[in-house]
Amino acid sequence: CYDRAQLGLVGGGRAFGVVAGFHERESRALILEPAHFKHPHAWIDTTALWEAMAALDARTKAAGGYLLLR
Repeated sequence: CYDRAQLGLVGGGRAFGVVAGFHERESRALILEPAHFKHPHAWIDTTALWEAMAALDARTKAAGGYLLLR
């Protein structure tokens, strides 16, 4: 879960996305938006993505985070 607004993405608010790719040389992750009809998929700098996941939600005061499936 990450903060779209912190990444400058359309729509703002919190979002869940799937990391579908990684560009090692540019240190960017491809985020697939579940609501892709409203929010386009995007290549995001990994440092910025990490900070957007750590951002506290205004209502719950909880950070986002990630889930690793194996």
